[in-house]
Amino acid sequence: MKALKVLQEYQKKLESADIYDKYSALMFALQIPSICGRIEFRNTEENIVKELYGKNGHVRDKNMYAYWMQKHKDAFRNVMLCNDKSFDHMIKAIYSLRCTLTHEGLVKTEETEVVLVDSDIGSMDTGSMLFISIKQFCQIFFDEAEIIFTKYSTPFSNFDTLGMDNSRFSDLFNHVAHKYREFWSKYSQDDKTANMLFDLVFLRYPDMLEKVRAYFDKSPDDEYIIAEFGLKYSLVTIDNRFFFNKTYICSGREVSGIECRFSKIDFNRMQEVHDALMDYAHNVDKEIAEYMKKEESHPTLSA
Repeated sequence: MKALKVLQEYQKKLESADIYDKYSALMFALQIPSICGRIEFRNTEENIVKELYGKNGHVRDKNMYAYWMQKHKDAFRNVMLCNDKSFDHMIKAIYSLRCTLTHEGLVKTEETEVVLVDSDIGSMDTGSMLFISIKQFCQIFFDEAEIIFTKYSTPFSNFDTLGMDNSRFSDLFNHVAHKYREFWSKYSQDDKTANMLFDLVFLRYPDMLEKVRAYFDKSPDDEYIIAEFGLKYSLVTIDNRFFFNKTYICSGREVSGIECRFSKIDFNRMQEVHDALMDYAHNVDKEIAEYMKKEESHPTLSA
C-alpha cells in the first residue's frame, strides 16, 4: 500500500462536512513534516551536522519538523503573508499544536498559540496568536506530501491494504505454532516444568541466577528450596516433582503455601532447556523475518 493512497483517503476526509473527518485529516496533516522530512532528508553526515539526526542515527524530530517547513515555506506564504521572523513563529506554533494534539488530544491549551478556523477566508498571524484555516493549511501539507510521495514512491505498508490479511497471518501463526510444538515434542514434561520454573524465577529476577549458582558451588549435593513460592513468584499446580504443599507458621498460626525444590542437576537442566529454546526462537524469528522480506504477495513457508 502506497503512502499516496493513504494521502488520497485523508484528502476525502478534509473535503467532508463531518467535523470528525476534518479532525482526522488535521491529525495526519500535522504529521507530514515529520514523515516527509525523513523521506527527503536521509541520515547522512551532512544532515547529522545540521542536527537533523543524532550520532546514534535517531531523528531529532523537532529540528526535522522545522527544517522541512523552512524548505517548503513558499507553499505556506501563498496563504499567509509573513516575513522570516513571523514564519519562525508559525513553525513553533504549528509544531506545538502537533505535539499537543498528538500527546494530549487537545486542540487548545493555555500554552497553545494557534486558533483553528473553520473558514476559507484565510489565515492570520497577530504576533502572539496564529489563526489558521484548517482546510487551507491541511491542503498545503497534502499538496507538498503528494509531490514527495509521488517522487519517492513511498510505501505506507508492505501489504496491499493497511495490514496483513487474515489468511496470510493465519498461515504464519499456524506455522509458528507448529514450529514450537515440534520443539517441545523432543522434551519431557519435567523439562517443560523446569523451563516454566526458569521463566518465573530467573528471567524475572536475573540476580537469582548467581545466588543459586553460588549455593550449588558450596552445596552441590543439597536441594535449593524456595519457600512460599506462590507468594513470591506465582501460583502453580502441585502436579510435578518441583512443587509441594507446605504448612508455614505466620503470626502464630498455620497457613498453607507452596514450596519449590530442585537439585543442581535440575538447575543445570533447566538452563540447558532454556538456552535451547532461545536458540530455537532466534532461528524461527530469522525465518519469519526472511519470509516478511519476500516480495511475493503470498510466499510459501517451509515446513
